[in-house]
Amino acid sequence: MRKMILSVLLLGTLFSVSAWSANRLSGLCGRTEELLALSEGCAADGSREASQGYAAEARGLWEAAEDYTRIFYRHDRLDALNEAFLAYETALRQGPAAASGALRLLRARLAALLDEERLTLRSLI
Repeated sequence: MRKMILSVLLLGTLFSVSAWSANRLSGLCGRTEELLALSEGCAADGSREASQGYAAEARGLWEAAEDYTRIFYRHDRLDALNEAFLAYETALRQGPAAASGALRLLRARLAALLDEERLTLRSLI
């Protein structure tokens, strides 16, 4: 009976940590997407400096969360995300037309990371 109670407590703890982690990642991706939308809008309006500022702020969110993300998420996914941030920031210097493809790649990397961590019945089985 004690082992069963301990097992249930352990599973509950693991589920809680997984849900917390998925929620934190969702918030991080949501805030990043907001900043990228602002960056895209500024680039379209011709405000290159503001656009680069929002892109740098979005990358800064991920850099600030690196201690957390490097523990919970696959390093190859995070490296691909960082490369996509750098490609987008480089493309912004060339203009909005060049940045469009880099932004699509960056959003795809964010979506892939979020989808990988989404809790579903299938992921629990």
